[in-house]
Amino acid sequence: MEQGINNFIKTKKKKKKIKKMIMFILFFLLLLFLFFAKAPIFNIKVVQYKNNKIIDDEELYKLYNPIGQNMIFINTKKAETNIKENPYVESISFEKHYPNELTVKIIEKNACYYVKEKSDYYILADDLSILEVKNKISGLKLIEMQNIKIDNRNVGQKITSKTSVVESASKLAELLGRNTSKVSFSKADVSTRNNLILYHNDVKILLGSDEEFEKKVNRAINILNDSKVNLKKGYINVQSTDRVVVMDEEHPAEEHDDKKQKETIDSIVNGQENKEEYGD
Repeated sequence: MEQGINNFIKTKKKKKKIKKMIMFILFFLLLLFLFFAKAPIFNIKVVQYKNNKIIDDEELYKLYNPIGQNMIFINTKKAETNIKENPYVESISFEKHYPNELTVKIIEKNACYYVKEKSDYYILADDLSILEVKNKISGLKLIEMQNIKIDNRNVGQKITSKTSVVESASKLAELLGRNTSKVSFSKADVSTRNNLILYHNDVKILLGSDEEFEKKVNRAINILNDSKVNLKKGYINVQSTDRVVVMDEEHPAEEHDDKKQKETIDSIVNGQENKEEYGD
């Protein structure tokens, strides 16, 4: 029985010792926490914004400038919310360089399109969200969006609530963003999903639906690039993947030239797999 009492006392002492050790560790961690929270060495002295090509640093500093805040305890979610008040900001990442330097990397939305309403130009991102409203667009290489029903006019919102239009515009922007040719486009109409249209100056390009989108646009680019066709005004119909129709309104083909033109178009279409105009 005496042995049992001794074991009980030893166990109790051991538990007390463990409890004291835990209390000591917790107290030490609390002191460590207070040290990091109050130590001036961790107060941010340098904030650097990177990759912002459109937005000025000054504008970003107005939205978020944590100079003097503790590096360890900065609220990145709140910072992201503040910075995203600028409609050109797509996403944000933070890099902490201890003890007191912070780098904020910005990925910006690309201005792709515009919609004109009276004297206002709505500058749009690839998803048709409004980046800003201007009274002129000189110097900007943007595609005019036609036949868009304007549902919103506030910066940061999508200009239309029609999902199919937004999806087609996003898909087109991604595709044209990879275009490595010298062919550019001036206007687009994605208001009807099965009747998508692009314009290269005075050439209208009938795309039909967005099925095999890249293949259709690539065919049109190769035709526009071909010096034998030399199309300046008219239309290219690539709605069908089996047949391409080209109409030159400046030089309407005579009957004997029509066959020659068709042979030229067929050779472009058949050989276009070796002339892809898109990068990765």
